Amino acid sequence: RGVSYQQQFSTQGGTGATSWSVSAGSLPPGWSLSSSGLLSGIATTNGTYTFTIQATDSANPPQTTTAQYALLIADPLTITSPAVWPDACSGQPYSFAIQTAGGVPPIHFGFFSSGWVAINLDTSTGIFSGTSTFIGTVTGTVSAGDSAQPMSGQVQQVTLHIVSCP
Repeated sequence: RGVSYQQQFSTQGGTGATSWSVSAGSLPPGWSLSSSGLLSGIATTNGTYTFTIQATDSANPPQTTTAQYALLIADPLTITSPAVWPDACSGQPYSFAIQTAGGVPPIHFGFFSSGWVAINLDTSTGIFSGTSTFIGTVTGTVSAGDSAQPMSGQVQQVTLHIVSCP
């Protein structure tokens, strides 16, 4: 939702020019289909939309073909976890899950740090886990991206304090 989208439809075969239309269902609010087959716009309303696109050539009688589509319009993906994570205890198992909102599943995660410790990211779940024997503060950059076309995502700088616990 809120992102510009364009898809040009095309056909093979037929006679002369092709005219395009929505023959069933409805496009997401904010999108339109031109008679030349350009589906475009900025979706304004979340939801699942099903519609059928019809192509008609200029033969006499005209030939038509259709294709059905179902798609999800969702809020852009955001990271909702705090930038400063709960403290980790040195020498004890640690686990923290990156939280997100919006987006189109599946969500994929990434991480970069030049000085990170032995707490690693599962890129498919967004869960950091491991045991560090280091004491101190480390920082890194978390990224989350969704499966929307075009993709939405966010990057966040994060801080983790690793402390001595009883």
